[in-house]
Amino acid sequence: MPPEVSVVIPIFGAGRTVGGTLASLQAQTHPSFDVVVVDDGSTDDGPDVVAALAATDPRIRLVRCGRNVGVAAALNVGLAHTEAGLVARLDADDVAEPHRLATQVAAMRADAGLVVCGSSVRYLGRGRRALLGRVPETDAEIQHELDHTLHSPFFHPAVMMRRAALDAVGGYREEFRNAEDYDLWLRIRHEGRLLNLTEPLTRYRVSPRGATLGRLREQRRYALLARAAADAPNLPLSEVRAVVEAAEDDADLARYVAKEQAAFAALLADLGHPAAAVGHLVRVRDQVGPLAVPRFVAGRTRQAARSARRGR
Repeated sequence: MPPEVSVVIPIFGAGRTVGGTLASLQAQTHPSFDVVVVDDGSTDDGPDVVAALAATDPRIRLVRCGRNVGVAAALNVGLAHTEAGLVARLDADDVAEPHRLATQVAAMRADAGLVVCGSSVRYLGRGRRALLGRVPETDAEIQHELDHTLHSPFFHPAVMMRRAALDAVGGYREEFRNAEDYDLWLRIRHEGRLLNLTEPLTRYRVSPRGATLGRLREQRRYALLARAAADAPNLPLSEVRAVVEAAEDDADLARYVAKEQAAFAALLADLGHPAAAVGHLVRVRDQVGPLAVPRFVAGRTRQAARSARRGR
């Protein structure tokens, strides 16, 4: 008999963190689940860490892609090796709270029309510092976000999905690199209701390295393509792509990149990494402009002064 939930985790370069991720799943209170870890062409010891745990825990399975195929393709490989009616996502450097699966399963059992159940997350910071990452919660709020922005209304590693809905839309589309989740939400929204739980059920790790210019550009480009494809579902994707590429706006892309890099620096500082935040802005100064660092430092100084006055 298949388990009630399958957790799918792609790994690449995760040798230092995947053991802790799997340990958090081994501590789950929900009794019926398995874990499919997909090795996306790793070059470190991540697969060895997984294999050692799988040798002592039959709930854990390691599947190898043979080469680096990317997140979307690796996730589809993982889905092909699952039999559960519910599929949960987790990344190889994140941590699931012990009751995460049980809480999301309860929500899915309570609403047969619910196809995606996500949650808030707790960003992992320096020492005990952590921040709450919030997302729109109700179906109406999530649908509004999908209708009016290019941002994902879910933390992808924090979701649980109904397998039948995933199959109905064909799983992940590998053409949408770095926006495969946003593309999925635009398609799966028509299969049923969407929900984010208020409680943070996943601890979400932020890499101080941040996003590269290439990745941000790719993410923006494919998010625009996903939006256009959703608006014209009967057009071949090649035709939609041609229209999107013809309408590309370099100035708009530059503004998006600068905004995302500045927001990432602010998140690093809030998580207790102010030096890393400044270092990040220095590395990407050609994207954010020469005044970004002094403005950032001045803003954080003012913020610290206000906090000190409130604390008196």
